[in-house]
Amino acid sequence: MPASKVNDARDLHEDPQLAHREHFVTLDHPRMGEYPATTPAFDIEGAPPDFTRAPLLGEHTVEVCRDLLGMAEDEVEELRERGVLT
Repeated sequence: MPASKVNDARDLHEDPQLAHREHFVTLDHPRMGEYPATTPAFDIEGAPPDFTRAPLLGEHTVEVCRDLLGMAEDEVEELRERGVLT
């Protein structure tokens, strides 16, 4: 019967091979503070990965309305005043 050690999160963060491969990076989040994030399992030569945190809920709402949907600033402000946008 095959068997192996069961790793927990601490084992992963202390693993020398994962440390050597820089598998975890530390990101800063405005609400959670610093936290470890995993890196991609692959490396594309000449294209270093860009590690960014997950956005907050509604963080990019104005940019989406204005830049992607083409809404005017007064339209966005009206929606915000009516409680449609937070």
